[in-house]
Amino acid sequence: MLEKPIRFTPHAEQSLLARLISRKEVEETVRSPDREEDARPPRRVASRQFFDELLKKEMLLRVITEESADGIQVITLYKTSKITKYLIP
Repeated sequence: MLEKPIRFTPHAEQSLLARLISRKEVEETVRSPDREEDARPPRRVASRQFFDELLKKEMLLRVITEESADGIQVITLYKTSKITKYLIP
């Protein structure tokens, strides 16, 4: 089965640049999240812990998406140091 393509909204593209987050990190988070949860329908939030090379510390990447039959659209994204706040169920 083929993986659905991941597309970025203009807002998400701006967030990549402004927050210095790599597209690769976002795609890994969407494809293999540490935790996934429902948000306001039809949105979902994928979270994954990663080592931020710029900050030299562990961070949590949160990616808000909307999935459709033809792909996954990244609405927005951000990184946070509040790992336990979001990863503890």
